[in-house]
Amino acid sequence: MLGCLVVSNYGARRDLHLLVGPRPAPAPVAEPPAQGGSIMIVLGTDAPLNERQLRRLAVRATFGLGRAGSFASNGSGEFCLAFSTANRPSHRADDAEVSQRLLRDDSPALRELFEAAGEVVHEAVLNSLCSADAMEGRDGNRVEAFPYELLDDAPGVLRA
Repeated sequence: MLGCLVVSNYGARRDLHLLVGPRPAPAPVAEPPAQGGSIMIVLGTDAPLNERQLRRLAVRATFGLGRAGSFASNGSGEFCLAFSTANRPSHRADDAEVSQRLLRDDSPALRELFEAAGEVVHEAVLNSLCSADAMEGRDGNRVEAFPYELLDDAPGVLRA
């Protein structure tokens, strides 16, 4: 099992490169100067992974981020973390050694987790964009909500 939590700030809407192909030109909207945004991604799994494998899993999150239209502009900060709940060592034990169960690096299960990381991040980013409400920020900057309908023609977006 693999879950994902995303907190996204894409910065300016023009920096969202998800929407490609022919579409009506949007009404001009005054935007602050492009400074980039930042996205925090947390992946959680119950698979038995060590710290190196978790780092490799976190790196795969960036593929989902790219699939969702990010290009990681100069001023942006993308942070990806991964954790596992599989191995819970006791804080007090009589044994001097601890043994843990881990997935092998060449296992099909680890490959599936890597593939799933891109998919869950892609979906989580789209959900975070579309679930946000319109808001007014600092200095009177207003951002309208991002409607799901804009994703109808976006590449790689699955429809139910």
